[in-house]
Order: sequence, then C-alpha cells, then structure tokens
Amino acid sequence: MTLQISSVRLYNRRGEIRTIDLRPNRLNIITGASKTGKSSIVEIVEYCFASAAFTVPVGVIRNTVSVYSLQLETPYGTVICARQPPANDRQNTTTMHVSFRNPELGPPILSELEHNANLDDAREFLSKVCGIEENETFVGSGVRPSYPADIRHALFFVLQAQNEVANPDILFHSQAEEWFPQSIRDVFPYFLGAVSRDYVLRRQELTSLEREIRKLRRQVGEDNALRIASGRVQGLVREAQSVGLIPDAFDPLISNSNALTLLAQALDLDVDADVDSYESAGQVADLVATRERLRQELFEAQTEASNLRALLAAHDEYGTETREQQARLSSLALLRLDGEEGDQVEACPVCESVLLTPVPLASSINRDLASIEDEIGEVQRSAPRVRELLGSTQDRAQSLNALLRENQVEIDAALAAEQRLERLRDLALRRSNVRGRIGLFLESVNQETESGLTEAAIQDLERRAEALRAELDPDDVRERVNSALSRIAALTMAIARQLSAEYAENPARLDLRSLSLIIDTDAGARELSEIGSGANWVAYHLALFLALQEFFIFNDRPVPRFLILDQPSQVYFPADHGDERELGGEDREALSRYFRVIIDRIASSGSGFQVLVLDHADLEEEWFQDAVIQRWRDGEALVPAAWINSGEATHSAP
Repeated sequence: MTLQISSVRLYNRRGEIRTIDLRPNRLNIITGASKTGKSSIVEIVEYCFASAAFTVPVGVIRNTVSVYSLQLETPYGTVICARQPPANDRQNTTTMHVSFRNPELGPPILSELEHNANLDDAREFLSKVCGIEENETFVGSGVRPSYPADIRHALFFVLQAQNEVANPDILFHSQAEEWFPQSIRDVFPYFLGAVSRDYVLRRQELTSLEREIRKLRRQVGEDNALRIASGRVQGLVREAQSVGLIPDAFDPLISNSNALTLLAQALDLDVDADVDSYESAGQVADLVATRERLRQELFEAQTEASNLRALLAAHDEYGTETREQQARLSSLALLRLDGEEGDQVEACPVCESVLLTPVPLASSINRDLASIEDEIGEVQRSAPRVRELLGSTQDRAQSLNALLRENQVEIDAALAAEQRLERLRDLALRRSNVRGRIGLFLESVNQETESGLTEAAIQDLERRAEALRAELDPDDVRERVNSALSRIAALTMAIARQLSAEYAENPARLDLRSLSLIIDTDAGARELSEIGSGANWVAYHLALFLALQEFFIFNDRPVPRFLILDQPSQVYFPADHGDERELGGEDREALSRYFRVIIDRIASSGSGFQVLVLDHADLEEEWFQDAVIQRWRDGEALVPAAWINSGEATHSAP
C-alpha cells in the first residue's frame, strides 16, 4: 500500500467534527439524494492534497466548515493533512497542516491543526509518504524544461469527478483545464515506471556536468576576454592574415579572446581548396602532342595540295601542246594528199616539186589527228577531278589551321593555369606552415588557464556527458512507455469484457498524444467519443482506471491506492430524479455489474486498493448494502443539519 484515505473530516468553528470513515482495500459507497454534498468530497480531497485552487462549491459547505481534513494511511504511519478555506474572499491559501499522528489518540482537535507548512513543502511531504521518489519528468527533446512529478500529478489517475466519469472527450481528472493535458503526458512515463530512479539520477548527473562545462568555458572565456593579445598571438594573427587565413583587418588592440577565436577559425580553413580547383590545368603536354599531330596533318595536306596543283599545271601544259599539234594536222586537210593506204607523196602538194623526203598519205595524217583528239579528251576529263580533289585538300588544310589556332589558345591558357597552380601550391604550403604553428600554439594555450582549469578537464567532462546522453536515449523511454501501455490495454480489454461494454472484444488502447481511449474496430480505429452510448463511456472509464490501479499495484508504482468515482450511475439515474426513478431490468443489471466488477477487481488485484463511489444508486442486493458506508437522505448530508441550524453558518467564507 502506498496511500489510502481512512477518514474525511470537517470541522466547524466550535471545533465540532463531521467524520466519514472509509474502509481500506474495499468498495466504499456513499449514496444519497442530490444536493447533499456527495460531489464535494472530490473537491475536499483535492484541496487537502495541496491544490493550488479552492473549488469547494459556494453555499452551505463553505459557510459552515472551518477546516477540511483527511486522515491518510501510509507505509510510514498515519498522516493528517488539513487546510482552512481562504479568508476574505481570497481564491486560495498558501499554507496548510501536515503531520504524523498516532491513530490511538483519536482525531485531532481543531487547535492541533494550525498551519505548519507552505504548499510546496506540503506537496513534497505528501509525495514522499506516497512513495514518490526524487524524479524528473520526461519531456522529450523540445525546449520545455523538465520538472518533478509529485502527489498532485498522481491525482490525475485516481479521481473521476461527475463531469469526467461519463465524458467521451475527457479521460483523466482535470484534463479539461488549460495546461493540464501536457502535464498528464509529461508525468505518465514516471508513474508507469518507464523513467526509473537510475534514469533520474543519471539525468541529474548530466545536468550537473553540463552546468560545470558551461561554468568552466565561461571562466576560460572571461579570462581570455580580459587580456590584450600577446605579441606572439598578434604575430600569428599577422602571419595568418598575410597568407589569407584571416580576412579581417588586424586591430593591434585585439583582445586575447578574439585573437584566439580568429586563430581557431584559421585552422578550419581548407588550404587545398583553391589547389584542388586547378588540378585539371596540368594538360600542357597533351595539348603540345595534339599540336604536333595537327601540324603533321597540315603538312601532309599542304604537300598533297601542292602536288595536285603541279599535276593540274602539267595537264594544262600538255593540253595546250596537243591542241597546237591538232591544229597543224588539221590544216593538212587542205592539201592534195589523196592516195591509197600505205602510199607516199613524193611531190609537194603546193608547188608540185619533187620532195627529197616523201610525206605520208592523208589516211596516216587523219589517224594521227584522231589519236591527238583522244588524248585531248582524256586531259579534259581528268582535270575537273583533280581540281575537286585539290579543293577538298585545301579545305582540310584550312580546318587544320583553325584547329592549330585553337590549340595554341588552349596551350596558352594551360600554361597560365599551371603558373597559377604553382603559385597556389606555394600559398597552400605557406598556409599549412602557418596553420601548423597556430595549432601548436592553441594546444599549448588550451592546456591551462590562469585559474588552473584545463581544457583537457573540460574535454573529459564532455566525454562523460556524451556517454550519459547516449544512455538517456529518449527512444528507450518511449519503448518502455509503449510496453506499459500495451499491458494496460490488455487489462482494460479484459475488464471491458466483464462490464459487457460494446466492442469489448476489440482491442482498446490509451493514446498519450490525444489522451483518448482508442477502440480498434473492424471499421478502423475509433476514439471513445465515436462509439456512442453513455453506458459505454462509463464502462470504458471504469475499465481503464481499474486497469491503471492494477498496473500500479503489480509494478509497485507510487500512486495512491484509492479511486474516487463520482456518480458512475448517472447514465441510468438523472441527477434530479435519481431517488425516485425505478430502473428497468437491463439498466439495473448493467449498474449492478459495474459494482460487482469493482469488488471483483479489488479482490483479484493482490494487495488491494480502495474505491469510493459517490452515487444516487442504492441497490437492494446484500453485497451492495454491505459496501454502503453513508446514506444521505431524509435530512442526512455531508454537513450536519445541526451545524446549519445553529446559526453559525454565514454567507461568506471565513
């Protein structure tokens, strides 16, 4: 058992006590009519657990009660927590009473309940007696700060007010209030056991390490910032600037901190970046080889063109000569050279004188003339082909000349690039030398500051912090949360079957993102609000919160071992007619089933837990009557009629 309520007590101004005793590990029922103060029990319990707000309804209770008190049974003993209502129309009080008490002494008297703690101290005390250890919430990787889960957060999982127990849109207590949904998500991993004490201790160690690292670095920075850079530092800055490692203008009054920052930046510069961008420039040898090949091809083309031109000239000269010979032979046709084939002419065809040398006959001349004409024709036919080949060769020579010019431009550019590359290589070498000196200097500077704090120590802290960050992987926490939710879902489904809830055979799971119960139906995942029926909403609320209690008990989690349900029968008993209306057979059976399941789950939970039901219902069954601890009808109510009729009641809070 972590914590259960043994008594709820109210004190009036005269010190009279109204006591409601509850039985541990049992179903406790307070049944009664409307407006008898049943629902106020929830507000009183919250208020006595150091609530930041006073929500007890305005009216008789506020006007008559001087102190609200709970008696709690804890593993450490009986605890009394008591609190006066706010005075002078204030919204809240900032102090209360918490103490251990021997139960054999009976209830404390009014004078013993003086305030002795502020709300923060009271919450810490109540958290400890509930078993809530030092912890830290799991808020993921966002910017929100983590905070410890306490007894106030545990109430999310043990209270169900009247407007919550049958609400399809709200599962947890106070979920409808601003900021509370995120708080429920934040603290759930701790109460589920997904964030262990070891996790908290390691988280605190990590926080301490990070704080120490920031402190040391701030101290080192302050030490450096207070000093003007030394001559050696300034010399290194000038060297770095001369080779382009530091582009900023140099200030001779530069602080040591700024100078070291500039030198550290110089170490990050890639000195080979410019050299790498010119690596493609080393192609001069290839370009020269290309030029020699082009020159050889040009020479061959020019030689071929020269030969073709000579051949064409020879053709022309030969053609001229053959045409002259043709003309001479053709003129002989005017002479009298008739005769038979093979005859010779011995007389001159002009003067008819006797020739010393005879001339051939006409047939021979004609034959020679025909031969010459054939040769002239052959010359005329071959000349165009020679000219065409000459033109092609000249075009190729021009193209080669153009390629040679382009090649020369490329060679010139490559030579310039190689010269630039040599300069860059020389600059990179100089930069490397300067960076080497800067690196050695910074290592010597970072090894020790004037305050004796070493960079090696800071780096050691960084290594330890990094190892802790790896151990505190948020994915591991999420995996443990999902595992816990899976087990709770199995319990919820089993209890829903006992309650005969609709879709009870379908998996029901708690979605932390939406803080809703999801039912996986054949038609898809459906939120509680989508399945309809107030009876279903109550059944699933009851199934989930009973499942949570059993999970907390089985895993020994520090959550109070009580559950308060305000009017779970409201779907059968309207609030304004609950005492008179007779239930139908099915409704009576369903309502009876709710209470029997509660009794059954308490018995099967092992160490047990306490359930307080505030309701209109007053079933006749013996087991139900055995669970009734108070019946508020016929003038009976939370506040005794004698207090109201005594004239002590006022119309404002004391």
